[in-house]
Amino acid sequence: MTLPLFPLLLEIHYRCAESSDGCWMVPDTAFAEAELELLQHAIEQGFIECNTGPGVVDPADCYYLSLTDHARKQFGLPRRPDLLQRLVRMLLPKPGTA
Repeated sequence: MTLPLFPLLLEIHYRCAESSDGCWMVPDTAFAEAELELLQHAIEQGFIECNTGPGVVDPADCYYLSLTDHARKQFGLPRRPDLLQRLVRMLLPKPGTA
């Protein structure tokens, strides 16, 4: 069952990486019935964390999706590096290379 999950997890991974809070806010109407079943299965398996929360739209009509550490380990997906960490790496040379 992991093969059908991979595209969904990869999509969530990329969408979360693009967001400022590390979550993908998506309306529930964006998913077809089969995709909702796959999403529910992934949540039950512990791969996806799904919350509702305050937002511009009604919280009941929106999902806040993110991957769990279990999903990242199982599918080899890295954690998104913090923006500050990326800036520090770009601006400061590694010790001993200057």
